[in-house]
Amino acid sequence: MKLQFTLFMLAALCSGFAQTSAIVTGAGYSAPAPFQAAPGQVVTLFLHGVPAAADGTLRSGQAAGTPLPTALAGISLRVTQGQASPMVAPIFAVRQENECGQSDASDPACLLTAVKIEVPFELFGDITPTDTFHYTLAPAAMVRVEVDGRTGRAFPFQPIPDNAHVLTDCDVTWDTKSSSVCNRHIYHADGRIVDEQSPVKASEAVSVYLYGLGQTSPAAQTGLESPVGAAVTDLLGHSRVAAWLQKDFYNALSSSPRAYPGPGSSPDSVPVLITSAGLFRGQVGVYQVNLTLPDVLTSAFPCGGTVHSNALLTIATSQGSEGIALCVEQ
Repeated sequence: MKLQFTLFMLAALCSGFAQTSAIVTGAGYSAPAPFQAAPGQVVTLFLHGVPAAADGTLRSGQAAGTPLPTALAGISLRVTQGQASPMVAPIFAVRQENECGQSDASDPACLLTAVKIEVPFELFGDITPTDTFHYTLAPAAMVRVEVDGRTGRAFPFQPIPDNAHVLTDCDVTWDTKSSSVCNRHIYHADGRIVDEQSPVKASEAVSVYLYGLGQTSPAAQTGLESPVGAAVTDLLGHSRVAAWLQKDFYNALSSSPRAYPGPGSSPDSVPVLITSAGLFRGQVGVYQVNLTLPDVLTSAFPCGGTVHSNALLTIATSQGSEGIALCVEQ
């Protein structure tokens, strides 16, 4: 009898301390909204609940070239929008890590799976005007994750005209840690990064690289290297991207979050001429925006010593603006 009681108590204790599969997906005062993405955007999806590989190891995979694979490390994604036929999302890479600090990976709820994809260009993402002051978003889409051939639930997301993101140090190395400092950059025509050792000059041509600027003409093909001359289209008669320069902006941060509204409200901002904007030839989902800086660049704070930057270039789209610190000299 004593043995039976002991076993009953152990069973009760074990059941009381058993882990639940509940996963926190957000916090605040309203339910998390569907994520947003533009056609052709390179973005990382973060998934919980995907089990480890059949042999017990964490899933990992890297595309070897183009066309990008539509299945990697046992994972594939299908995208649907309205009555259109399902589309597959090409995958750059898959990475899985154990967030619970356990030695094994037996609980899928402990595993964070990162899947870097290109959102299909075939999605419709542009807004439609209904009258002078109102617009209708594109129809919502659904993405369904398949793991080892088994279909999971579908998750909603909202296609939008653009979701521009200036490439950072972290994007180059696929560093997705929330603690990382991810700086944006501007490049000279010869590919060098603009910094305090290599400042920009008046009237110089420079380039910025981005994800998520949306549709191009001619239309690009999903998962393939970008062709020559795929220019970003206008949106309702307006350019999808604009640029502004604020001089005498002392030691700005190139890692600050995207902001809204854009810099046009600042009296110190001067527009920067964009000479071209389109997909970067030979890459997948990377856009190149070429700019010509103003013909007069002076600053009361010459770079050097404690001055690491003396101007701020802002790239603005319909979804907000991102700042890039730079050094200018006459």
